[in-house]
Amino acid sequence: GHAVSPVLVLLHRLLLGERMAGAWGLVGQRMSPVCGRLMVSWLRESGMREPRALPAVLGPKGLGLVAAEPIPAGGVVLEVPPEVWRPFSSEFAIAQARDSAPALLERLEPLARRLGSPRLLPLAALSLHMLLGREAPYLSWIHESLPAGVLQKILPSLWHLGDTDSRRRLDELQQSPVLDSLQRLPALANTVHSALFMDQSSGQPSPGAPPSSLLLWSMALIQSRASSRDATSTEPFTLLPYFDLLNHDLAPTCGQSFDASTQCFTVTALQDMLPGDECTISYGGRQPNSKLFRLYGFTTTDDSLDTIPLAIDVQDLISMARNTAPDPHTEARRAVAIDHIAQQMSPQDVVLSRDLSVPPKLLALCRSAFLGAEDLDAAQGTAAADLSSTPLKDGASESRAKGWLRQAAERQLAAYPTSLAEDLGLLERADMADWMTHCLRLRSTDKRLLTRLIEALAPPRCG
Repeated sequence: GHAVSPVLVLLHRLLLGERMAGAWGLVGQRMSPVCGRLMVSWLRESGMREPRALPAVLGPKGLGLVAAEPIPAGGVVLEVPPEVWRPFSSEFAIAQARDSAPALLERLEPLARRLGSPRLLPLAALSLHMLLGREAPYLSWIHESLPAGVLQKILPSLWHLGDTDSRRRLDELQQSPVLDSLQRLPALANTVHSALFMDQSSGQPSPGAPPSSLLLWSMALIQSRASSRDATSTEPFTLLPYFDLLNHDLAPTCGQSFDASTQCFTVTALQDMLPGDECTISYGGRQPNSKLFRLYGFTTTDDSLDTIPLAIDVQDLISMARNTAPDPHTEARRAVAIDHIAQQMSPQDVVLSRDLSVPPKLLALCRSAFLGAEDLDAAQGTAAADLSSTPLKDGASESRAKGWLRQAAERQLAAYPTSLAEDLGLLERADMADWMTHCLRLRSTDKRLLTRLIEALAPPRCG
């Protein structure tokens, strides 16, 4: 079941009298176009050891790395020394900008503070570094092998660039909150582009400024390919030449580490590997499909960490509290209770997940809108957690609160153009395009979570 061994290919060519330059020679041949071979020459000259893994086209995954020889568990697959990765780090990019383009940083730093996004500075600086320093062999290879047209078919954040196929893909995510998350990076790229390159007097981009679509391409590519030295690193964006060809897997064949003393990134085998076995790593442990899709353009069959925010209208809830109040005094006390609970909530408190069928603070908020006199006395100054864990004494009020919440979930579910059953049927088809499979997985998970909430809030059956 293994692919044809690159070692056997090498042996075959040697028997035919062809002269090869070791593993680097095979790497150079496999990394088309010509700039790929130039990158390999640069990696060798920079002191990177010949890797024990070679680039290979791996079906829907695209380019990846496979073992070039037998590698025992614990064996080193490849190492990326600081001489190779440091010129493509955000740290280096920011230092370069301070020397050669301080005016850009003078605009970028206050923007990052205003948006409350400390990661914006390294992301934008490295994005500009990619656009302006493309003469470097590694960046030339990226520009030629992953142009906007190619990457647009992979990364959903680039679907907004606007051809017919991209718009059709976005249509498949109608009503899903994932669609909103895909709009954040294009909006951020436009904001950064305006702050850096817009001429304030003319309202037009400065002469020679890169188009905003190219800045978006660069930012999306960095988010999908960059690594960090560790989870708490102050340098979150570091491009790692060659290392960035490794694909993600829920059960990776390789592990990664960073040695602070040598400043080397190292990939080691987690199991015995044969020639042709794919070398995979974990992109940060188990992650929600929505995040994998947004950053990397793929999903997995594991949707246990996926979530969906419930779309609730607090003003509608307040109106319901007012309309069902028996008298003005009760109406006023309900308004105070709603405000008291709402102040204790955060956006995470309306998120549905596998672990929690009914978010407790959300239930408390709904209960506060239907409190009767006795419950209002008990709820005065009550924490949201207490109001969510104790059913209301007035059974009719409890039923109205759960009914309102259930109807909100039913409206959100009904807004999808297809049903859960239809999506599951489409997922079983063998001719489904990869991007469509990802969209269907996301949509069907949304609907499962909403359906679970609706069922949890259904009134008990008689008998």
